[in-house]
Amino acid sequence: MSSEHTLRQKLTLVMDARESTIRFLDGHDDALLGMVEDEDEPYYNAVYSCERILGQLRMDGMTEGEAFEYFEYNIRGSK
Repeated sequence: MSSEHTLRQKLTLVMDARESTIRFLDGHDDALLGMVEDEDEPYYNAVYSCERILGQLRMDGMTEGEAFEYFEYNIRGSK
């Protein structure tokens, strides 16, 4: 595995080798930290930095309140 791979690509390769799947958030690869097994589901979930996601939403033009509300409803609250 080359160091040129992104963390998302590396995690995907690991999951392919395990013949398992991982769920990612689109558009937030810069906030990706790793992965965790979901004991109640047949897949892994990617783990992200909340602070980095909120920072990116603010850089995209949202106020702090808007970014928090968007994050809570559309990201943290999604399954």
